Amino acid sequence: MMHPSEETLLVNKSSPMANNFTPSFGRSTSRMTLFHHCNKKYYFQYYTNYLKAVDTQIRLDSLLLKNLTSYKMRLGEKTHHILADYLRLLAVKHGDVLPEDIQQLKTQMADSITQGFTAAKERDYTQYNKDQKFGFKEFCYNEELPDDALEKAIQRVHANLDAFIDSDMQTKVLQYFQNNNKYYIESNESDFEQMKLVLDHHPILEHVTIRA
Repeated sequence: MMHPSEETLLVNKSSPMANNFTPSFGRSTSRMTLFHHCNKKYYFQYYTNYLKAVDTQIRLDSLLLKNLTSYKMRLGEKTHHILADYLRLLAVKHGDVLPEDIQQLKTQMADSITQGFTAAKERDYTQYNKDQKFGFKEFCYNEELPDDALEKAIQRVHANLDAFIDSDMQTKVLQYFQNNNKYYIESNESDFEQMKLVLDHHPILEHVTIRA
């Protein structure tokens, strides 16, 4: 079921250009599959960019709805981002990451979360670009978030980074960098002869060695 604001958006024809606007689309299996699966997703995927020529505000509203996510989903995304930044730092510094480096990562992430949270709350998406992610469904649909939601978001993402640094996975990553980007999931003393698949009953594979 659509939210009322979405229904209004999809049928809005107030622009003088709207009735004369016919975008030209190619055809593909993926497009037709999406069209039959969900008309709303199809609209957001293929019509949004064309709306700039029809009505700028409708286009921005469409982009907002297309990119809506939830508060908790954004926490997950930001956790992935800070871990990726940390791993890149480990690679560049060959594992020699200082506390000041980690604090800088946390500060940058706190700024990023704050900017995104503020933009979502104020529905400030006038400077939209394709790489910008914004919009919480909680704010769009007037659902309540705690007053300290922003502070908790920053604390949670920082805590997730700390948990990774204190985990066994941190040790495995360091081993990976220290061993020329090779890490053995199992012991490297494995008997590779025992790993061979028996292919005697497949003559066409007679001269192929396959191990599992």
